[in-house]
Amino acid sequence: MQSKTPKRFPDTISLMNKLIYPVLALSLLTASAVKAESKSRIATIDAAKIMGNYSEAKKTLEEIQKADASLKEKIAAKRKLIDEARAAKKTETELQMMAEQFQLEIEPEAKKLEADSKAKSLKIQESVEAAVKAVAAEQKFESVLVQEAVIYGGTDISDAVIKKLGGATTKK
Repeated sequence: MQSKTPKRFPDTISLMNKLIYPVLALSLLTASAVKAESKSRIATIDAAKIMGNYSEAKKTLEEIQKADASLKEKIAAKRKLIDEARAAKKTETELQMMAEQFQLEIEPEAKKLEADSKAKSLKIQESVEAAVKAVAAEQKFESVLVQEAVIYGGTDISDAVIKKLGGATTKK
């Protein structure tokens, strides 16, 4: 009886060739792309510095914080009323009705605050992005990255962006 020995060795080489050639081709393409990209001008921005020096962003943040504090005060006042009712031995049904009424009064305000905050934040983000794009175009940069994402290289254009936004440029 003839024993059949598996032909794993040639299959393994074939499989390795199928894997190695595409990987080598991909690495050569990537190396070429990196080399080409290294010639491009890259700018960086310090987002915290820009936001900290952008008066409109500061003003918007203060408005949002003030509205949030006001809402929190209303919630605390409503909770106090419920606690007082509980201390006055109101029934669970009455307490539950008070809580539901409280929720009906506060929920629309909370949703409005959230929507306003998102809209104001989006407006600030759009104005900062527009300033970044304008400065990058003026200074002929092809890409702009936040500094936290860059280990090495890039030219910081944060001060120019702050100036474009109408703020004073200050060192961090």
